[in-house]
Amino acid sequence: MEAVATRPGHRRTSTLVILDPGVADAAMLAAGVVEGAIAHILEAERDGVEQITELLQGQSFSEVHIVAHGMPGCLKLGNGELSLSTLDRHRKSLQRWFASTFEQRSTLPQLWLYGCELAAGDAGAELVEKLHWLTGANLAASNTVMGAERLGGNWEFEVTWGEVQAEPAFTPETLAAFNHTLPVLVDGFEQSTYLDESWLGITNKLTVDHKSGSLYLATRNNLLYQLFPDKSRRVLIEEFEERFYPEHSDIQFYNGKIYGVMGNSGSLREIDLNAGTDIEIAKLAGFGIDAGLAIHQGKIYISDGKGDANALRVFDLATRESSLLITGLGQTVSSVEIEPITGDIYFSTVDGEFYQATPNDTGAPQFQLIAAVPSSRGEFAIDPNGEYLYATTNQGKIERIAIADGSLTTFSEGLGGVEEGDLVFAQSSTAQGLSLYVL
Repeated sequence: MEAVATRPGHRRTSTLVILDPGVADAAMLAAGVVEGAIAHILEAERDGVEQITELLQGQSFSEVHIVAHGMPGCLKLGNGELSLSTLDRHRKSLQRWFASTFEQRSTLPQLWLYGCELAAGDAGAELVEKLHWLTGANLAASNTVMGAERLGGNWEFEVTWGEVQAEPAFTPETLAAFNHTLPVLVDGFEQSTYLDESWLGITNKLTVDHKSGSLYLATRNNLLYQLFPDKSRRVLIEEFEERFYPEHSDIQFYNGKIYGVMGNSGSLREIDLNAGTDIEIAKLAGFGIDAGLAIHQGKIYISDGKGDANALRVFDLATRESSLLITGLGQTVSSVEIEPITGDIYFSTVDGEFYQATPNDTGAPQFQLIAAVPSSRGEFAIDPNGEYLYATTNQGKIERIAIADGSLTTFSEGLGGVEEGDLVFAQSSTAQGLSLYVL
């Protein structure tokens, strides 16, 4: 085994940072530890607890930080896990973790566990307490989502056993550059029905507030719903007075407001959820039904849908000015998404063609075809790590499109009536990572 990164210095010479290889940008995190800390990335093919036990033998680290994907009462390490169900098996190993530290130091060691919601709920509380007693270390863990704030995460350790110093092992610059969270992500997801009620039969547009976990749904009869994490709901707007056309317009949540286009007139609408107002903020000539929207860094990106502009337009929320961004598109461009880390633009046609455009400083972004999925009408979402597009089809499937090479994989199937339904990634209702919600 080999330590992959060491920051020279004398600030924290007894700190070991252990990263699971399943964590996105693990190498970046390893390179961004504080001065004096040593970073080590585990092997994916071996049990992580046993690897950590080997690393700590004969060492007297005063702090050990473990970064891995987590969920309540469970931390994924290597090809195994540290959980209530594995504690008995690992009991002797855990008791040896800080044996050398106790022999050589007068203060109790500190164990920091970075994993989404690891300490949440009864299972999380029990695991943290038992780890404290088994290892003998003062311990810090989180009962909320850990990671990038834009994805609803933070770097807070809300649950502690014993006295710990509230200081992560990474530089502020490293934490700011980490554009992921640390939930347990399941490749393929376990498919289940989140909600099945009659009123959903007339909804087809969906957006999410990542901070509160609320979903917002627009209906074909001019209603706007807020669906809370406990599945209760309220009607936010009962009648759009034909100004907002949710049947054929995308909707996006941004900073407490909902934005959408009136499909038959090109009216860009701003709905203030606190004030309950619905106002026109721009008139987009040539933009029509099936217009798509995406919002990134205070700017709204809008496709013309079935209008005659054949373009993508950008509207600046600060200046309230709009300009053409990409021209020469087909007349059926509908859905638009922005990859929040790179700012790359993705859009699709109702014929199932998916494109990528990369912004540049010299002029309009050039766009290129990623893949064609003839059975899709172009509804899609980008996964949180920016590696795949997930598109619905008229065959009751969700196809996963690799952005790098355009290859297709069937992600889920057996879904009826989803070909025109919207998709969004949001916090799972089971508090275990992220889920893909599909109408």
